[in-house]
Amino acid sequence: MDIHDFIGSLNQLPPLTDSALPPLNSSDIDNPSLDFWANTDFALPALDSPPFLPPEKKKQSPSSRTPAEEDRRKRNTAASARFRVKKKQREAHLESAAKEMTDRIALLESRVKELELENKWLKDLLIQKDQK
Repeated sequence: MDIHDFIGSLNQLPPLTDSALPPLNSSDIDNPSLDFWANTDFALPALDSPPFLPPEKKKQSPSSRTPAEEDRRKRNTAASARFRVKKKQREAHLESAAKEMTDRIALLESRVKELELENKWLKDLLIQKDQK
């Protein structure tokens, strides 16, 4: 079936009418609730239903693996361990860099305050000299 046949088959469907929908009471309009939607054919599954889980893979026993599989598994384990070490080192480096930058910001902010006070003091001194 190509796309044109599919579209043609859609045109043969009866039109959607109000009779296809559940009846609507005036209380549903005044007090909308989830109960209304739970009684329809297109209600969503319950929130407490278990999520879809893929089937579990059967673990092979170490004796049933070929030497190539064992070697690949050991290399993968070692690579994973190296990655975890590198990740921890990178995180530690980033944390120390962030701390250094935070300390530098605090130092620069205190220096700005000192310079602002000095600037104000010098301006006041200049104003006093001009008044004399």
